[in-house]
Amino acid sequence: MPKGNSNKSTGALAAIAIVASGFVISGPAQAEPVQQTIAQASLCRAANRSTPVFEADSTISSALLLLRPNQQVTLTDIPPAGSQFARITVPVSGYVQTAVLKACGGPPPPPQTACRYLKQPPLVKVRREPRIVDSPSNVIGQVYQGERVSVLLNPDGSVKSAQADGFNWVAIDPTRAPLFLPPGTAWLFNSVVGSSESNLGYCY
Repeated sequence: MPKGNSNKSTGALAAIAIVASGFVISGPAQAEPVQQTIAQASLCRAANRSTPVFEADSTISSALLLLRPNQQVTLTDIPPAGSQFARITVPVSGYVQTAVLKACGGPPPPPQTACRYLKQPPLVKVRREPRIVDSPSNVIGQVYQGERVSVLLNPDGSVKSAQADGFNWVAIDPTRAPLFLPPGTAWLFNSVVGSSESNLGYCY
């Protein structure tokens, strides 16, 4: 083969090798954003109701933010089975109860109640109407400190409440513990209007 053709052939082979090696090198770089997107999607969750983001993995720690129903969050990692809290980085760094998280894009479940417990005082009367009237027809039961109740939720996930007689009242389900009464709506006062102190806390 003539020497000139040999040089051309060598140059062509070298060009092909460079182009081929370029595709091999660029392959992983192109796949990396896709892999990152998949990883981010696997860490995506959404709130199934209005729920707080806590500063630590405890419901008695400070609440940093109140998530809206269906608002998305990003987990730092997948929590082990049975974990009560998941750590998140978006929209704020903190902890969310795993029981209120659902898959992103999934239909929201229709919760009708949420668990709360009586922090204070030692005893609170349960009334049929949100009024300070101690008649036998209005007082239907009582809740002791530490006992859990099921507060009623509105369709948007907020707690059903009312203001009357200088108190903020919360509606609870009287058919559940600790009352076990016939169906209907029961009320207990959660706080004095204008006060930051509440009688009920989040269950944990």
